[in-house]
Amino acid sequence: MFKHFDFYLLIFTLLIGCSKSENQACKSEKKLIACTKEYMPVCGCDNTTYSNRCIAQSEGVITWSVGVCNN
Repeated sequence: MFKHFDFYLLIFTLLIGCSKSENQACKSEKKLIACTKEYMPVCGCDNTTYSNRCIAQSEGVITWSVGVCNN
């Protein structure tokens, strides 16, 4: 019964590790950054519009494009 337990545990661990959604993969940890309040919107890789690239970076967004997101 417990003969294949290690194998199943390995498969389970791999599946959990690979189940990151695209939104999580494009973000890292939030950073404490002092940002200005200028409004130059960017669309983060998580499809969220941020008021500027500094705000996006402070939220941990790794990539973005200039302009608001198309929902």
